[in-house]
Amino acid sequence: MMNAFISSSCFQCGRLVLRCPQKSKVLCSKKGIQKFRAVPVESRISENLKTLFETYKIATSETSKHKKLLLSHFEALDILEYLEFNCKDSSNWIDLEKPLQVHLGWKWVSQLKVIDQGLHLYLDFGPVFFSWHALTDFLGIDSHYRPFIERNSQLTQESFKKKRPKRISIRNCKIRPGVLLWEEEDVAHSHVQRVSFFSASTKRPITLVPITRDSPPTAIIGGFTMHRGYSDSLTMNPGLDTQLKIDCLYPLAPKSRVLDICTGLGYTAIELLQRYPDIEQLITIEIDESMVLLQQINPWSSALINGNREVVHRLLVDATTILPKLPDNYFQVIIHDPPSQSLQGDLYSYDFYCQLARVLSPSGQMYHYIGNPNSREAGRLYQGVIDRLQRAGFGRIVKKSQAYGIIGIKTN
Repeated sequence: MMNAFISSSCFQCGRLVLRCPQKSKVLCSKKGIQKFRAVPVESRISENLKTLFETYKIATSETSKHKKLLLSHFEALDILEYLEFNCKDSSNWIDLEKPLQVHLGWKWVSQLKVIDQGLHLYLDFGPVFFSWHALTDFLGIDSHYRPFIERNSQLTQESFKKKRPKRISIRNCKIRPGVLLWEEEDVAHSHVQRVSFFSASTKRPITLVPITRDSPPTAIIGGFTMHRGYSDSLTMNPGLDTQLKIDCLYPLAPKSRVLDICTGLGYTAIELLQRYPDIEQLITIEIDESMVLLQQINPWSSALINGNREVVHRLLVDATTILPKLPDNYFQVIIHDPPSQSLQGDLYSYDFYCQLARVLSPSGQMYHYIGNPNSREAGRLYQGVIDRLQRAGFGRIVKKSQAYGIIGIKTN
């Protein structure tokens, strides 16, 4: 009768097995186990997962409740160009003939006002103010620029500072790509800053950057983009990149349990939930607090933050730390979307792949992002990853070049 139950987990290592790998006679021997009350396997798994969720869950930040407005470099340029070619004075509020997008495409502004100190935008929750200093420094244009004050100072190539470095190349765009954040501190005060932070966990700068209009932004970590940008034959954006990753998965069975490692901005998890609303449980793992902050700021990540908390569990923890504490054969699907190997090499190791195989159910599938198979660096990485995965228990490996990764099927 005892074989059908797990009476207790090991207090030393937390593994949900009858015999602990550490072989502690006091804690894991059959004699020791019989001293504890017998508990069904599913109940014990749920109890231990609940403890992990309470330990590592991401709490909602108080700052996320403040009023916010995001202005991408695309949106800021559109506003200035509209003023330049459609307005002649700045005495009163200007009613726009056609509303302009702000907040990364999630909000619209239909009224604005130009004053000597800056620009007022009127939205549904009230006016938002950006100073000229903040706007010109953000875009990397001449700090003396003002719209329609002098017709010979129109927003042309001559307005851009030639020595201002470009962070990434976006077609022929000469301005600095990025996102400007206006946030209300209290009723009388607000704060404006570029959405760029220094990550204490990865020791690298992290920046939110739009790639195209009307698509989700990406993040750049230490010079590495999290999503694909422009390719030679296809205009790529983070939304399309995410869709291609989910497209390569085999159809999920009803009530599947999914593990999402390296959540990032949460696009993969959101796409999964939209396609498979009957997912029983989705556990996301992210190590970087700065990335969690970007999730709270970025409106394209709101579906993950505001998702069903009975289904979605967002954890802030190192994947290599928490994986050994997760139960065997628990997940039917794993999404492993790590950053570059040079940023976090442990996520490409054989030991980590063994843990992935352990928590994945038999015949379960895992998508593993690697990179462009045609590039020199990622091309060499593919074979090593495939060899390690096969030794870890993923007997069937299918290359998915369009999704820049592979699908691994657990066979033993």
